[in-house]
Amino acid sequence: MALTVIFGATLLVAVLLSVLAQRTVLSLPLLFLGVGVLAGNSGSFQPSAEIVTHAADIAL
Repeated sequence: MALTVIFGATLLVAVLLSVLAQRTVLSLPLLFLGVGVLAGNSGSFQPSAEIVTHAADIAL
């Protein structure tokens, strides 16, 4: 649940900053990378975890 809230807040900030970040490619991906580093190990998943397989199915 906490990861969903962190991701949602980061996505909201990214949308709000997108107008300012139109000229550069790296700013929004770096925002997500930075938030991921700050979130730490709270989202550690094993490759065989059910959430990972569902995410892979959706991505493919």
